Amino acid sequence: MKMTIRWQKVLPVVVPVVLVGFFPLVYEKLNPDYFSGVACVRVYPDQSVEKDRGESCYDPNLPAAIVLKRR
Repeated sequence: MKMTIRWQKVLPVVVPVVLVGFFPLVYEKLNPDYFSGVACVRVYPDQSVEKDRGESCYDPNLPAAIVLKRR
């Protein structure tokens, strides 16, 4: 009696689980610091505005930033 895997029954269960599990990892690679929980807006002396995310919101070498969200 040989054990065989019935892929027609296994794949519909495994594929969604794998996709849901890897989505945050892939999205974090595409948009770094998206899940870190901090976003900010920074205004420079020439009145230009820049959106930023992550630890750079707290960089003391840059102009002060307004923190918009935390997760």
